[in-house]
Amino acid sequence: MLALRADIQEQALSELSQLSAYRPKIDARPAAESLTRRVPTSIPAAPELSAPEPGRAAARDADGLRDRLSSFQSGTRRGRRALAAPDADGEPSPSAATDQQPVPPSPSW
Repeated sequence: MLALRADIQEQALSELSQLSAYRPKIDARPAAESLTRRVPTSIPAAPELSAPEPGRAAARDADGLRDRLSSFQSGTRRGRRALAAPDADGEPSPSAATDQQPVPPSPSW
């Protein structure tokens, strides 16, 4: 085992020494022939933005959003409880038995 490890280390060090000796070949062509000069151009004008419709912003109120978020939160809690609760046979549900990751606690907000 130690001989194999020493052999692998020796091969790795020899490859590293070969790579450190590598120098890329420099092209003898002058740079002016191969590269084109970049010239700044004018920036096109941005299109005008239209104003949002005033009726759409009033359709969402804070109470409605709170209701939707609380419904979502209670639904996730019910789903987690149903996943963790045993069936009528006294065994956990098959999906809970196959999950390897624990169920994270519900957020406190």
